[in-house]
Order: sequence, then structure tokens, then C-alpha cells
Amino acid sequence: QITRARSAFRRETMGKKHKREAPDPGDLAHGNGTILRVKLTNFMCHHNLEVEFGPRINFLVGENGSGKSAVLTALSLALGVRARETRRTEKGIKGFIREGANFAKVEVSIRNVGDDALDPDVYGDVITVERHITQSSSSYKIKGKDGKDVGSSRDKLIRITDHFNIDVNNPVVVMSQDSSREFLHSGKAKDKYDFFTKATLLKDITNKLGYIKEQINEMNNLIKEKEKELPDVRAELDRLEEEKNSFTKLQELRKKVNELRERLAWAEVYQLETEQRNIEAEVAAREDVMPKIEELIAKNKRLAEEERAKATAANEEFHRELEKNNLTIAARDAARDRVRTLKRETKSKETTKISKANAIKLKQQDVEALETQIQDAQMTIAVASQAQDARLQQAVDKAQDRLDRALRAKADA
Repeated sequence: QITRARSAFRRETMGKKHKREAPDPGDLAHGNGTILRVKLTNFMCHHNLEVEFGPRINFLVGENGSGKSAVLTALSLALGVRARETRRTEKGIKGFIREGANFAKVEVSIRNVGDDALDPDVYGDVITVERHITQSSSSYKIKGKDGKDVGSSRDKLIRITDHFNIDVNNPVVVMSQDSSREFLHSGKAKDKYDFFTKATLLKDITNKLGYIKEQINEMNNLIKEKEKELPDVRAELDRLEEEKNSFTKLQELRKKVNELRERLAWAEVYQLETEQRNIEAEVAAREDVMPKIEELIAKNKRLAEEERAKATAANEEFHRELEKNNLTIAARDAARDRVRTLKRETKSKETTKISKANAIKLKQQDVEALETQIQDAQMTIAVASQAQDARLQQAVDKAQDRLDRALRAKADA
């Protein structure tokens, strides 16, 4: 089946219109990698041209000079051919811009259907390659079916053409008028052979083999250079391994120093806590004696009050007896005897009173001595706490000094 896609060429001088037939939609699934559409804007002799192609054989028909070769040139340029390789202009890429315009644009749509479709989730069933040409440069833009930009790099374009096996530089794939003229009119066997090697990719394979050999030679030379450097690299590796081992040992020593520092601090804390517990036990024991002493003092005070009351009563009785002695001599003698007896008793009781007062004074001295001991114990606890802080600080300073000496020794080493 041959589907004809008549061009809609329209030149201002010709004033003719050609009806374009749309491709059969049922053929889309059978033409993966074939050209669906070519659209030209301000390209060579075309102001605005769009040509649609079927999935099989297409004939592009038109009068001489109507721009049929321009469509093929545009197709080649859009798919990666460089401007000088087309041999259609001597001005470079800007030579393809239509006279009077300041830019040109070529859009080529490729079918992307079937099991062999390229990334259908990204491109959809149509891949459009657009090449925009200005007076100074040109750029690519690749779009999916929905018109969304997918990329703009030449590498992505090469991936697309390689996937669909479109080699626009191969004369069998794209044969321009100049190439066909040279092939038909040349009678030299060398030209025929060059065409054969180019068409069958033998020339490209030969060039790639030569490039690969050069790369292999460069890699062999690089391997030899690296082998010469290998002893130095191994020596450096050994040195780094030694440094790594030294660093590991240093880390272990630091860890051990920290452990010893912690153990030293806790040992001193334990010792101070033991001393503190002993002092607290002694203070508690003395505090247990205090209630007994206070009870004894209170008892002695009560006894002294009782003796004082008895002495007062005896003195009052003496005066009463003395008055009775004034009445009679017998009563006086009896009173004198009674007085002497009472004096003796009073003297005895005064002696007892003095003895008990001395005992009370001694108890008070014991109380004062115990209070002094309690104050001394509290001062001892405070001094012990200060001494503990000083010992802890001294231990930390000693450990820091040992660490500094170790670090200096490492630095000197």
C-alpha cells in the first residue's frame, strides 16, 4: 500500500494550492520510528509549510523549484545533520533562513508506538524534534505528544535517532540531490566503494576501530605510568596505615585516661563520704548523750531547790526557837542546843549544797565541752568538704597535666 501525501507548497509567485490528504489513523500503530509530520517556518523558500506522511512509502510531488529538496534538507537538519554537510548553503546555518525573515524553524514529528516505543511514559506516541535557527545560532527542543518540553540536548536527540535506527548521515537513509548526482555520474570504482563503505557503515566502523585502538594505546601508556607510580602509592598507603594505627592507639589511651580520671574522682569521693559518715555517726552519738545530761542537770536543779527550801524552813524554825529561849533559861539552853544542832545540820546541808552546786557546775562544764566538740565536729566537716574539693581539683589538674604531656609527646614524635 502506498499512501500519497501531497505537499501544501505555496509560493507567493506560483499562487497555486495543493490539497493535502491526511494519513490513515489506522496505520499509526504500524509505523513506529517513521516520520509523521514535517513543519517548516521561514525555511529556505517556504514561509509556512506542513507536510504529513503515512507510515509506509510516501511520494513528495511538486514542480521544479517548488522546494521538495528543502523538505529533505529540513528533515536532515532537524535530525542532527550539520549545515555544512548539506552543501546547500555557504553562509552556515543562517543561510537556511528565508529571505526577509530573521529566524527559521523546523519541526519533525516521529511516531513512537508499539512494543518498541521509546519511553512512552515520557514522550507519548509522538516525539517532536524542533530546531530553531537565528542569524547567529541554532538550538534543539524535544517535545512529547502533549507539547511538553522533554529536553534540549543533542545527546537526547542522538538517543532518539539511535533507538529508531535513523542515520541521516548515511546516503542510503537520506540521499540528497548532490549525493545522488555524484553517485550516478561518477565512474570511478573508488567513489563507488566509498559510497558502499559509507552506506554499509563499514567506514564508520573502521573509523571507530581506529579510535578504539588509539584509546587502547593511550590506556596502555596510562597503565604503564600508573604501574611506575604504584610503589610510591603503596609506600604512602603503608605510611597512612601506620598513622591510622597510631591514631587508634591514641584514641585508646585517651579512653583509658578518661576511665582512670573517673575512677580517681570517684575513689576520692568514696573516701570523703566514708569520713563524713564517721563524723556524722560520732556527732549522732554525742547528740544521744545530750538528753541524759540535760535530764541530770534538771534533776540537780530540783534537788538544789529542795535543799534551799529546807534551809529556809530550818532558819525560820531557829528563829522561833530563839524566841522561845528568851522565855526561859532552860528553854534557852535547849534552844541553844537546838540551834547548835540545827547549825550543824545546816552546815552539813550547806556542805551538801556546795557539793551539789559544784557537781552542777561540772555538769555545765561538760555541757559546754560537748557544745565545743559539736562545733569542732561541724568545723571538721566543713574543712573536710573543702579538702575534698581541693583534692578533686588537684586530681583533675594532675590528670589534665598527664594528658597534656601525652599530647606533647605525640606532637614531638
